[in-house]
Parts: sequence; structure tokens; C-alpha cells
Amino acid sequence: MDKVNTECASPLTCETCLIRVRKLQFRIVKALEEKRFNKAKALQYLLDNSIARKCLEFQTTKKPV
Repeated sequence: MDKVNTECASPLTCETCLIRVRKLQFRIVKALEEKRFNKAKALQYLLDNSIARKCLEFQTTKKPV
């Protein structure tokens, strides 16, 4: 089972996580517009398994104490 730290990894701030996720999302849209479906599928896999997405997801779902 893949464990995610309780805090964002030190070099990854929420802003950099958001930037990395947005860049991947933009690349997916561009690949779909060019009808490069295999490329889009590979990029979706990268996005699903990226540490930046997991970090961003953790930061947005973290409940204040």
C-alpha cells in the first residue's frame, strides 16, 4: 500500500503541486484535441499516480483542527 506523508513533501508546496497538476491537465486536453488518445491515456496515468496530485488532494481535504 502506498503511504502518503501527513504533510506535503518538503520541496512541494501547494502552489507547485497545483502548477504541476494544471500542466498535466493542459497536456491531456491538448492530446485529446489532436486525437492522440494513447498519449492522453498515458498522461492520465501520470496524473493519477503523481505525487503532486496526491499532495494537492491531501492539502484540499485536510480538515482544520
